Amino acid sequence: MALQAIRSSPPTDPRLAKDWKVVGYLTALDVILRKGQNKINLKEAKEAFYGVVAQSIASPEQYIAIVRGTSGIVEWIEDAEFVQIPHPVAGRVEEGFWGIYSSMRLRTNATAPAQPVVDGICKLIGNQASLTVVGHSLGSAVATYLTFDLATPLGNRLSA
Repeated sequence: MALQAIRSSPPTDPRLAKDWKVVGYLTALDVILRKGQNKINLKEAKEAFYGVVAQSIASPEQYIAIVRGTSGIVEWIEDAEFVQIPHPVAGRVEEGFWGIYSSMRLRTNATAPAQPVVDGICKLIGNQASLTVVGHSLGSAVATYLTFDLATPLGNRLSA
Protein backbone atom coordinates (compact mmCIF):
# COMPACT_ATOMS: atom_id res chain seq x y z
CA MET A 1 0.00 0.00 0.00
CA ALA A 2 1.45 3.38 -0.98
CA LEU A 3 1.43 6.35 1.33
CA GLN A 4 -1.06 9.00 0.24
CA ALA A 5 0.49 12.26 -0.91
CA ILE A 6 -0.09 15.43 1.04
CA ARG A 7 -2.80 17.45 -0.66
CA SER A 8 -1.92 21.00 0.40
CA SER A 9 1.02 22.91 1.79
CA PRO A 10 0.81 24.58 5.18
CA PRO A 11 0.44 28.36 5.08
CA THR A 12 3.66 30.34 5.33
CA ASP A 13 4.10 32.09 8.67
CA PRO A 14 3.57 35.83 8.05
CA ARG A 15 6.72 36.58 10.10
CA LEU A 16 8.73 34.58 7.54
CA ALA A 17 6.90 35.66 4.38
CA LYS A 18 8.18 39.24 4.17
CA ASP A 19 11.88 38.26 4.12
CA TRP A 20 11.93 34.65 2.87
CA LYS A 21 10.38 32.71 0.01
CA VAL A 22 9.50 29.09 0.80
CA VAL A 23 11.05 26.89 -1.89
CA GLY A 24 10.67 23.45 -0.32
CA TYR A 25 8.88 21.50 2.38
CA LEU A 26 10.47 18.98 4.73
CA THR A 27 8.22 15.99 5.34
CA ALA A 28 8.64 12.80 7.36
CA LEU A 29 6.55 9.83 8.39
CA ASP A 30 4.75 9.91 11.73
CA VAL A 31 4.28 6.38 13.00
CA ILE A 32 4.68 4.64 16.31
CA LEU A 33 7.22 1.87 15.87
CA ARG A 34 6.54 -1.21 17.95
CA LYS A 35 9.27 -3.34 19.52
CA GLY A 36 10.42 -6.04 17.14
CA GLN A 37 8.94 -4.28 14.10
CA ASN A 38 11.68 -3.82 11.52
CA LYS A 39 9.71 -1.91 8.87
CA ILE A 40 7.32 0.98 9.06
CA ASN A 41 3.77 -0.20 8.50
CA LEU A 42 2.61 2.19 5.76
CA LYS A 43 -1.03 1.64 6.67
CA GLU A 44 -0.31 3.38 9.97
CA ALA A 45 2.20 5.96 8.71
CA LYS A 46 1.17 9.55 8.08
CA GLU A 47 3.31 11.93 6.07
CA ALA A 48 3.61 15.19 8.01
CA PHE A 49 5.20 18.56 7.33
CA TYR A 50 8.26 19.04 9.53
CA GLY A 51 9.57 22.31 8.18
CA VAL A 52 10.57 24.40 5.23
CA VAL A 53 13.52 25.37 3.11
CA ALA A 54 13.38 29.08 2.33
CA GLN A 55 15.40 31.45 0.19
CA SER A 56 16.27 34.97 1.32
CA ILE A 57 14.54 37.63 -0.76
CA ALA A 58 17.27 40.20 -0.04
CA SER A 59 20.17 37.75 -0.59
CA PRO A 60 19.02 34.97 -2.95
CA GLU A 61 22.25 33.00 -2.38
CA GLN A 62 21.23 32.43 1.26
CA TYR A 63 18.88 29.62 2.28
CA ILE A 64 17.56 28.35 5.59
CA ALA A 65 16.15 24.95 6.54
CA ILE A 66 13.80 25.21 9.52
CA VAL A 67 12.69 22.06 11.38
CA ARG A 68 9.76 22.41 13.78
CA GLY A 69 9.24 20.84 17.18
CA THR A 70 6.85 18.14 18.35
CA SER A 71 3.21 18.33 17.28
CA GLY A 72 0.60 15.83 18.40
CA ILE A 73 0.43 12.66 20.44
CA VAL A 74 2.08 10.35 17.88
CA GLU A 75 5.15 12.58 17.82
CA TRP A 76 5.25 12.76 21.62
CA ILE A 77 5.31 8.97 21.67
CA GLU A 78 8.04 8.95 19.01
CA ASP A 79 10.02 11.42 21.17
CA ALA A 80 9.81 8.91 24.01
CA GLU A 81 11.37 6.13 21.91
CA PHE A 82 14.72 6.89 23.49
CA VAL A 83 16.48 3.54 23.07
CA GLN A 84 19.95 4.12 21.61
CA ILE A 85 20.59 2.48 18.23
CA PRO A 86 23.72 2.50 16.02
CA HIS A 87 24.09 5.46 13.66
CA PRO A 88 24.96 4.36 10.11
CA VAL A 89 28.29 6.23 10.21
CA ALA A 90 29.44 6.43 13.83
CA GLY A 91 28.14 6.45 17.38
CA ARG A 92 24.60 5.91 18.59
CA VAL A 93 21.36 7.86 18.14
CA GLU A 94 17.98 8.01 19.84
CA GLU A 95 15.57 5.67 18.04
CA GLY A 96 12.52 7.95 17.89
CA PHE A 97 14.31 11.05 16.59
CA TRP A 98 16.33 8.95 14.15
CA GLY A 99 13.18 7.22 12.89
CA ILE A 100 11.66 10.58 12.00
CA TYR A 101 14.84 11.87 10.36
CA SER A 102 15.50 8.70 8.38
CA SER A 103 12.06 9.04 6.75
CA MET A 104 12.55 12.75 5.96
CA ARG A 105 12.05 13.91 2.37
CA LEU A 106 11.95 17.20 0.49
CA ARG A 107 9.03 18.34 -1.65
CA THR A 108 9.16 21.52 -3.73
CA ASN A 109 5.37 21.76 -3.35
CA ALA A 110 2.61 19.66 -1.82
CA THR A 111 2.03 17.56 -4.92
CA ALA A 112 5.64 17.26 -6.15
CA PRO A 113 7.31 13.88 -5.75
CA ALA A 114 9.22 13.50 -2.51
CA GLN A 115 13.01 13.47 -2.90
CA PRO A 116 15.68 12.21 -0.49
CA VAL A 117 16.21 15.19 1.80
CA VAL A 118 19.97 15.69 1.39
CA ASP A 119 20.01 15.24 -2.38
CA GLY A 120 16.90 17.39 -2.73
CA ILE A 121 18.32 20.27 -0.69
CA CYS A 122 21.67 20.17 -2.52
CA LYS A 123 19.89 20.24 -5.88
CA LEU A 124 17.54 23.01 -4.71
CA ILE A 125 20.23 25.42 -3.49
CA GLY A 126 22.81 24.69 -6.20
CA ASN A 127 26.60 24.94 -6.12
CA GLN A 128 27.08 28.50 -4.88
CA ALA A 129 24.45 29.19 -2.20
CA SER A 130 24.84 28.81 1.55
CA LEU A 131 22.45 27.05 3.93
CA THR A 132 21.72 27.49 7.63
CA VAL A 133 19.90 24.64 9.39
CA VAL A 134 17.87 25.41 12.53
CA GLY A 135 15.45 23.43 14.65
CA HIS A 136 13.34 23.72 17.77
CA SER A 137 12.88 20.96 20.37
CA LEU A 138 12.39 17.70 18.42
CA GLY A 139 13.48 19.71 15.39
CA SER A 140 16.88 20.43 16.97
CA ALA A 141 17.69 16.72 17.06
CA VAL A 142 16.44 16.23 13.50
CA ALA A 143 18.32 19.36 12.37
CA THR A 144 21.52 17.96 13.91
CA TYR A 145 21.20 14.76 11.85
CA LEU A 146 20.42 16.81 8.73
CA THR A 147 23.44 19.06 9.30
CA PHE A 148 25.71 16.04 9.73
CA ASP A 149 24.52 14.57 6.42
CA LEU A 150 24.83 17.92 4.59
CA ALA A 151 28.34 18.66 5.93
CA THR A 152 30.20 16.72 3.23
CA PRO A 153 28.35 17.96 0.13
CA LEU A 154 28.05 21.60 1.32
CA GLY A 155 31.28 22.04 3.32
CA ASN A 156 31.83 25.63 4.44
CA ARG A 157 28.57 26.74 2.79
CA LEU A 158 26.70 25.09 5.71
CA SER A 159 26.01 26.41 9.20
CA ALA A 160 23.68 25.35 11.97
